[in-house]
Amino acid sequence: MFSKTDVSRLKWDGRSFDFRPCEEDARFGVRLYESGRKIWCLRYRLLGNRAKVHTLKLESVGLRTPKEVWLDARRLLIALDSGQNPKALRETQKRYTLQELSDSYLKRLDRKASAKTISEARRRLDKRIIPALNGDTFLEHIERADIQKMHEEISEDGAVEANRCVQLVRAMFSHAEKGEHLPDHYPNPAVGVDLNTERSKDRYLDTEELGRLFEALQKEDINTKAKVLLTLGLALRKSELLSLRWENVQLEWFGDEAPHIKIPKTKNGLSHRLPLMEEQVAILKQLEQMQLGVVSRKADRYKDLRITRSPWVFPSYTDWSKHTQDFKSTWRRLRKNAGLIYGKNSTKETPTWHDLRRTCASIMAQKNVPIEVAMQILNHSDKQITRIYYQLSNQQTTQALEVVQEAISEGFGTARDLRLA
Repeated sequence: MFSKTDVSRLKWDGRSFDFRPCEEDARFGVRLYESGRKIWCLRYRLLGNRAKVHTLKLESVGLRTPKEVWLDARRLLIALDSGQNPKALRETQKRYTLQELSDSYLKRLDRKASAKTISEARRRLDKRIIPALNGDTFLEHIERADIQKMHEEISEDGAVEANRCVQLVRAMFSHAEKGEHLPDHYPNPAVGVDLNTERSKDRYLDTEELGRLFEALQKEDINTKAKVLLTLGLALRKSELLSLRWENVQLEWFGDEAPHIKIPKTKNGLSHRLPLMEEQVAILKQLEQMQLGVVSRKADRYKDLRITRSPWVFPSYTDWSKHTQDFKSTWRRLRKNAGLIYGKNSTKETPTWHDLRRTCASIMAQKNVPIEVAMQILNHSDKQITRIYYQLSNQQTTQALEVVQEAISEGFGTARDLRLA
C-alpha cells in the first residue's frame, strides 16, 4: 500500500492518463494531473464486457490516509467481483457539492444568526468562496491547498476579508460533519490554512476628542444627536441602533420596570435589553415628539388620519416604512467639523462609527466597571464567561451605564445643556 510519503513523491509523467496502481490490487491507485492534483481512483472492467476499462474517482489525495481510502475501495472491488457495478453502487451514496452545503449552512444561520451575519455570509459565499472553489465541486474533492489559494487571492483585496472567508468555510465543513454531508471525523480542509495577521482594534476617543465631537454635534439635527449619544451611552452596534423599533423602547416607568430598550435579535442571535438613563430618555422623547409632529402636519395637509408614525426610531428619510440603512455622509461631515479626520502622517487614526462603541467600553474600563458587567452591556458572546454573563443583575447593568453617562455628561454636558431640538 502506498504510504503518505510515497504518494507525495509521485509526479505527473506527461501522459494524458497517468495512473499509478497499488500493489494490493492493480485496479486501485492514484491518478496524477498536470496541475499537480492527485485523486484516488478505481480502474476496472465489468463482467460480461471485458473490453472497456472504466474509471471511478473516489476522492482527492490528502483528505484521509491511504489505508482508510483502501478500505472503502476494497468494499467496492468486492462488490465488483460479485457482479455489481461499483459506479452505480457509489451513486446510491449521496455526495454533496459545495453549493448544496452552502444552501444548507445558510438555512441553519437563518434560525440562529442576526440578519447582518446572514447577509455577510451570503455575500462572501456568492462573491468570493463559490467562484473560487466552484460550487459544483464535491466536498471530498476540496483540499486545503484549494482553500489556501483562495485565501491568497482574496488577500490581495483585503487581509481581514480573506481570513473571514476561510473561517466561514471552516464553519461550513464543521456543519457538514455534524450533518449528513460528510462522514464523522472527516478532516476539515480549512483547518491549518495560514491566516493573515490582524491588528487588534483598540481605537477610542479620548476626552479632548469627545469635547470636539460635542461642539460639532451642537450644529446637527436631533436624529444625528440621538444616534451619536445613544451609541456612546449604550455601546450599541450600528445595525442594532438603526433597526431599533419604537415597540421595543419603553420611556416611562411601568410598575417596577424602568425605562429601557430591547433588541430582539443581536449579532450573536440573542435578545439584549439595556436600561435607559435620564439623558437618553430625554433624547428619545425629543425624537418621538419630532416624529409625531411630522405625522400631525402630514395628516392635516393630506386630510388623511391613516398617516401614522414610523415603526422605526430612525426611519428612512425617503420611506418611513423602512429604517435608515447608513449615514456615511453625515458621519463624515461630523468628523470633519470636529477635526477628527487625520492624515497619513498623523499618530492618530480617523475614528470609525464603531469606535464610539469602543469608547463606551473604554470608559467602563477606566471607571473600574467589572469586566463581567461590561461584557453583558457590550453583548459579547465569549464562552468562557457565559455562566457569569447570565447571572448579572439589572441593578449592576444600570449602575454601570450611570457611570458611563456621568463621564459623557462631564465632557458633553447634560441633555438639558445640549440643544436637542
